[in-house]
Amino acid sequence: MLEAIRRRSRFCARTKSCISWVCDQRHGHRIACYVLYHMLRGIDTNEVIEAIRSTEPRQIALAALFVAAGYFTLTFYDLFAVRAIGRTDVPYRVNALAAFTSYSIGHNVGASVFTGGAVRYRIYRPGA
Repeated sequence: MLEAIRRRSRFCARTKSCISWVCDQRHGHRIACYVLYHMLRGIDTNEVIEAIRSTEPRQIALAALFVAAGYFTLTFYDLFAVRAIGRTDVPYRVNALAAFTSYSIGHNVGASVFTGGAVRYRIYRPGA
């Protein structure tokens, strides 16, 4: 797997087609699975399960509530931004979808300027 990624990156360097390679979903999934496997292989699942079981259900529910509230407030950030540029034709549900997906993907994948921006572009682009 790693050798295939190296070959593809060398090809991109020669042909200047890295953007199309990065956007190719097949390679994105492969890279994500590879990275995820190597990040998680040292984690003991029994320890994780024990930590979850030792946490009170009330604390987990409260944490989930605060996470939901945080993402809910972030939807208004996108709503105000879209309204500020004069796009009153975009409904709140589209703003909420764009905000939730772009923030959750951007903050978890990293490079949120690029990943979050790409998600927003895909949702807000004309004809979408």
